[in-house]
Amino acid sequence: MKQDRLPEYNFILSYAEILILLILAYQQDFAIKDKISLFLFLYPFLAIPPLVFFFGSVYQSIFIMSLLSLSAFLYVFYLQNMEWFLNINIFSYVVLVWITYGIYTKIIQGVKWADTLSVGSTTPLLWTIFNRGGGIGASNFAGGIILMFLPFIKNYKILVCANLFLLTTLSRGVYICLLLFWLIRATQSINLFRINKSFMKSVLLFVFTVVVIFFFIPSDIRDEVSVQTFNRIVGSVDWGDSISDKFVARLSGDSRNEILKQAFSMFKETLYVGVGLGGFAWGQELIGVTKEYSNAHNLYLTLLVEGGPFFLVSFMALLLYTFFLAYKYSKDAFFSLLLFSIYGLFSGQIYEASALVTACYYYYFIFILSYVKHIQLKKQHAKCFRQSIAEPSLISYS
Repeated sequence: MKQDRLPEYNFILSYAEILILLILAYQQDFAIKDKISLFLFLYPFLAIPPLVFFFGSVYQSIFIMSLLSLSAFLYVFYLQNMEWFLNINIFSYVVLVWITYGIYTKIIQGVKWADTLSVGSTTPLLWTIFNRGGGIGASNFAGGIILMFLPFIKNYKILVCANLFLLTTLSRGVYICLLLFWLIRATQSINLFRINKSFMKSVLLFVFTVVVIFFFIPSDIRDEVSVQTFNRIVGSVDWGDSISDKFVARLSGDSRNEILKQAFSMFKETLYVGVGLGGFAWGQELIGVTKEYSNAHNLYLTLLVEGGPFFLVSFMALLLYTFFLAYKYSKDAFFSLLLFSIYGLFSGQIYEASALVTACYYYYFIFILSYVKHIQLKKQHAKCFRQSIAEPSLISYS
């Protein structure tokens, strides 16, 4: 058993999160309200076997299991207050907060990296644009949350701001989800008879803003942005003559390939039980490689390698159940879950961010679950109300 623990600052957020969740649990008398909250409370404990048999960090895994389990009370809190959340347009607030925090993180880390790694007047700006550092607020983390809530955004100005920020993530996973978002939004907004005005405003404002920024920034920065973006998505200029050669070299030389190999190796090394929640870094030591990554850069593989097969199956059952409710009651929620699931193929952050223990992603997923459950309950109550009104009239005519 791995008894070491990460530095104390890695748990600073989880301390606050556990305190808040315990307060919510206390307000609800620590009572489980329904089958969903019971499932949410119990299934995280399926990740206990990796702790018992192998090399996970007990301290870290217990913290993560506690966060996930206590989120059952967060689900109930969401459900009880959903009308208020919807009345204040919580989706727009969440997106704006993460755009702001993401920009702030880019500026702070970009300037810091520029001072450390190079010199020049334009370098701080370039490092700010291209910075993809880990942790809360980083491009991949903030981008994933913004993507999850993007289908709910109806204000075209907020939509444009979100898309501009997502472009600066230089994340292939974000770009794939963003392309899918606009393809689906276009099919929803355009038909043979009319074009949605809000959709057209979003597209025109976005294109206009990108064009203005691209043509009015200094030429050296514009050229560097073009090169870096091309290298990030397609491949470096010295990776072959044709685009296809660069793309093949990009895929074959991708660090994700090595991460995936490490993930399967450590899962095999633990006899397919797992290394414990948050234990990917410890698992790298287990298979004799340098501790470098904090997750498998794939949501499903991270859950499998760390929590074990039963933990993964339970989470997938929860995800599919949420998909089922969203399919019946909310197209926006279904669209949101689709982006969440696809982005999960590129990001393993759900209860940590670069070894920083936080279940922030999971809380937002739980919010989507409570949202569709809220719609289901409202429709059931409305149906019962209609039936209660109709029954007296049926009796009088019988």
